[in-house]
Amino acid sequence: MNVCRVFDIGEIDGRHFLSMEYVDGDDLPSLLRRVGGFSSERAVELARQLCVGLSAIHNAGILHRDFKPANVIIDSKGKARITDFGIAGLEAKIAQDNLRAGTPAYMSPEQIAGKDVSARSDIYALGLVLYKIFTGKQAFTDEAVHSAT
Repeated sequence: MNVCRVFDIGEIDGRHFLSMEYVDGDDLPSLLRRVGGFSSERAVELARQLCVGLSAIHNAGILHRDFKPANVIIDSKGKARITDFGIAGLEAKIAQDNLRAGTPAYMSPEQIAGKDVSARSDIYALGLVLYKIFTGKQAFTDEAVHSAT
């Protein structure tokens, strides 16, 4: 399914926790640094896997809200897995919380503005992640991101 399993979410003594499956592999930025880039065929396959994973997340009514290359692990079998659901939540509950959460370089304009978010916000981030997969570069410079925030 291309998504890291979440086992438990809760709070103990006022501290929140998230228990996720351990995925043995490299995060996308580390892998790109190591291999230097992907063939077109490999990039298309990774893109397909990430689309399938994000679709499964959204079909479950969940928004990731921090979809970025560091939250994609390529496991030992070469399969892309979406991880880190630390600020994710049910779409019905968080879509209108006006919380600016996420990584600015991969946040949608509505997230940056603190406005309503939806699955489209994750899809925007997916586009930026795919840009990184296909080009090896970040879509926006740090200066451009900081001027928008």
